[in-house]
Amino acid sequence: MSGVVHLLTAWWLMNTVPNICERALLPAGSPWTCPGDHVFYDASVIWGLIGPRRTFGNLGHYSAINWFFLTGAIAPFLVWLAHKALPQKQWIRLIIVSVLLGALSDMPPATAVNYTSC
Repeated sequence: MSGVVHLLTAWWLMNTVPNICERALLPAGSPWTCPGDHVFYDASVIWGLIGPRRTFGNLGHYSAINWFFLTGAIAPFLVWLAHKALPQKQWIRLIIVSVLLGALSDMPPATAVNYTSC
């Protein structure tokens, strides 16, 4: 539901705010920008200019993020073990690790592009 609302809001803004993607034509101090510009520019800098090894590899500042892949693989198994060890706690089976980890991607700063692409 939230994805549809965000898509419709972004669509409405793109159709009602004149020159939303033309920064030079917007009034001074306008809060409106076209979100696609940031996404494609940032991606081209990260993957083209800097490269994944200098970002997430042993040369980069974000190499510790790679441990979260292991965490994401182990966490569902831990929830399953907790459910088997404590069968009287019915709420444990309601824990969905992929939803919890996916919700982290919706944290600010996020644009409508982040919500509609999930």
